[in-house]
Amino acid sequence: MIEKMTFDQPQPLIVYGILGDTYIYANEREVEVEEPRQMEGEIEGEPQTVTKYEYDVRHFPLSDKTEAGALERLKYNVLVELDKYDNSDAVNGFTLNGIPMWLDKETRNGLRLRFDSQKALGQTDTTLWYGTTPIALNIDLAISMLQMLEVYASGCYDRTAQHKATINNLTTIDEVFNYDYTEGYPAKLAF
Repeated sequence: MIEKMTFDQPQPLIVYGILGDTYIYANEREVEVEEPRQMEGEIEGEPQTVTKYEYDVRHFPLSDKTEAGALERLKYNVLVELDKYDNSDAVNGFTLNGIPMWLDKETRNGLRLRFDSQKALGQTDTTLWYGTTPIALNIDLAISMLQMLEVYASGCYDRTAQHKATINNLTTIDEVFNYDYTEGYPAKLAF
């Protein structure tokens, strides 16, 4: 997780903390801040503008206090964040008649078998239950929807796999720190 921190002085890229945490300070920005003027501990007169240094910060425990160790741990943390993103509503979702939902692979496969069987027996309509909400669907539309969902889910899987490969091949702390693993996923479907 990225935090923002501001300091009076520039910081090195990596700081190994005394209590075991390692800090990565990336994307240094100079920021102008209004502060009260102080003379001998007392606030006096108009505020003054001072330059501070703002960073995007990640921190984590690290036993191998080397740049290579920090790079590997940072990759691990970003891969964990990618997995969380890949399993979140940001990726796993679509809307059907304005209702946001998701059907996992097992459910999609079960519904496909059901819809194919109903169609083979001559039924033209079916009901998709989402929790306790019934949604009436034409069988052909339901099968088409599941096919599109499968293509969408496969596209998301492929994108996540590509992100993992890219992250594992990055060679600098800055590249890994700034890697956008949310980029390139297919647009969510709306039925």
